[in-house]
Amino acid sequence: MNNTIGNMAEVIDFKVTPIDNTKRLLLVDDDLLIEIVIRKMLKEENILIDFASSAIEALLMVSQNIYDIIIMDIVMPQFTGTDAMLKIRKHADASATKIIAHTFSENENNDNKYVKLGFNGLLLKPVKQTVLIENIRSFLE
Repeated sequence: MNNTIGNMAEVIDFKVTPIDNTKRLLLVDDDLLIEIVIRKMLKEENILIDFASSAIEALLMVSQNIYDIIIMDIVMPQFTGTDAMLKIRKHADASATKIIAHTFSENENNDNKYVKLGFNGLLLKPVKQTVLIENIRSFLE
């Protein structure tokens, strides 16, 4: 009987830590329609989405949460997405966060321009669902 209890203790002590693979994404855009569309596109993905309608709101949220990915609109009131990205990069907890520029562009080869500024990539508006999901998955690997 004592041996059975010992065996049970070994089984009970064996810890399997569940992996929480829910990723956190912060979507920053001054257009609420973008939020609705992106949320719908990512509905089937295992991603918790927070939304900030301004760069200032985004900075506040980054100071309070850790995000795996930030999708940052470039053209916003008060200050630009590029300015917000640079401020976020200075935040110690956000150093591993992938920040993707999200903007309309007349020149589709602007990816290098945004990467040189400090972004991890570029999504052109209007983004297609497959492109959005492929980009997010590649940054999360």
